[in-house]
Amino acid sequence: MKHYPSEKSLAARSGWSDKTVRRVVKEMTLKINALKPQKIVWPLSWDDPNVDTPIFIISVDGTHCPLQEPTKGHPYSKNPKYYSHKFHQSALAYKVAISCFTSQVVWINGPFPAGTRDPDIFKLPGGLKSRLKHGQKVVADSAYKQKELPMISATNHADTCEVRLFKRRVRARQESFFSKMKVFNILKQEFCQGEAFHQVVFTAIAVICQYEIDFVPLFDA
Repeated sequence: MKHYPSEKSLAARSGWSDKTVRRVVKEMTLKINALKPQKIVWPLSWDDPNVDTPIFIISVDGTHCPLQEPTKGHPYSKNPKYYSHKFHQSALAYKVAISCFTSQVVWINGPFPAGTRDPDIFKLPGGLKSRLKHGQKVVADSAYKQKELPMISATNHADTCEVRLFKRRVRARQESFFSKMKVFNILKQEFCQGEAFHQVVFTAIAVICQYEIDFVPLFDA
């Protein structure tokens, strides 16, 4: 996943057939993905109404991953829902939430067509909005701001210098985690194995990166 070589290249290096390479790579990726319930964990105390939590509990942001153009009807048609303004081509969007005070990824959602708006994903049934208790805040960028999302805390001119610095550092930690994920070329190159398996790959890489920050934490916010 880090180098994303072709199957023929892996077959030549391993001495296996293309079919065997494909099977082994898929099996190993699925095994890593299966560790998600152990490594991507929403703290139970955050759901307990009798437990006080900090006002700011998580940061959330999204990332786009290039995808082979999904067709709509005719095999050479393009689906505008998948258009990514970041890559100027089709892509998938994922949302990741990280604890503000620990190096812990607590939530992943996706994939979605890259054209899906951030607030719409946030408000989906079973999405991040539904996980929050009253009074808890989420550090996010201004793309998430809506009147019906009072829990979103973006850049605000009324913030004190201390709060402004805190939000800046929390967002920097989020970008640091994404930079660790994007070391894996499979997330940066056009993916050809479909959305369902891309989700498996993305989650597996998030698990690997969570193991990494367990030992080398993100800088303290």
